[in-house]
Amino acid sequence: MSHENYSSLFTSIHWQSSLPVKIAPTLCHWLSDKGSLTMRLKSCCEQFAVRQIPVQHAKPYEYEVALLGDFSHYRSREVYLQGDGVDWIFARSLWPDVAPCTVLNELANQPLGSLLFASEQKGNVARHYGYLELAEQTLWARLSIYSYRSIPVLVQELFLPESPAYRRHVNGQ
Repeated sequence: MSHENYSSLFTSIHWQSSLPVKIAPTLCHWLSDKGSLTMRLKSCCEQFAVRQIPVQHAKPYEYEVALLGDFSHYRSREVYLQGDGVDWIFARSLWPDVAPCTVLNELANQPLGSLLFASEQKGNVARHYGYLELAEQTLWARLSIYSYRSIPVLVQELFLPESPAYRRHVNGQ
């Protein structure tokens, strides 16, 4: 599936502020983890990589504007987080195109989490969870709003079928 198709799937998810009670414990830990997803993924593979689709001006979806606020311009970044050459996560990030965020436009193949979690102003403002049925498989996603230099950054992560989040035991986790 192409990144355009994955990106549009986020609009099909009914986001909720809490996880359902009946969810596998391993998956629950992955979705609710407050730490860096990048660091967690790195612990599950020999070779971690970020495959970026170029940063571009974005027309946000209606629900994204409701979460971020109404700005005149936005930038988006879409990436695949890979372990040992396999796509594990498709992530879409969105932020207002304002001066304090220009560094976000220059991340290239660096993980966004390394910048957000290094910032002294980090902090999860909100987290939502959801899932969708795709080709007879349930794929889970999470949506987080971080603050970077007092500017909201929306991060949506879709856990793809090969993600370690769906495995029963991953490196003792």
